[in-house]
Amino acid sequence: MHDGSVTFRLGKDEIRELDKLAKASKVDRSDLVRLFVEQGMRGTDKKHEELLRNFHVLKTDLEQNLILTAGALAASVLLIDRGTGTEEEAKALIKKQIKRSMGVGRSIKSMVGSGEFD
Repeated sequence: MHDGSVTFRLGKDEIRELDKLAKASKVDRSDLVRLFVEQGMRGTDKKHEELLRNFHVLKTDLEQNLILTAGALAASVLLIDRGTGTEEEAKALIKKQIKRSMGVGRSIKSMVGSGEFD
């Protein structure tokens, strides 16, 4: 039950598009317009909220990856500067240090997720 009505005009193309969306959504034109008005009055819709959540997750992951990458790079440079011996020994040490850094990165990610580290 609805308490009132609102009337406005749309162009032929807009009506066709509205009818197409209504048919695809399996609702009538009025219900679809009502949904659009409700979403507009809320200021956002579910898709927008989901996109914001996904953006936050991606941003957090990117920040953590940058920290991990910086740590691995710094560790690699330190190993090279120490004069580790042969090139193969240096590569092995770098690989070992990057694996350690990845472990630290996973720990940081876990701690950030649980609120222990920010």
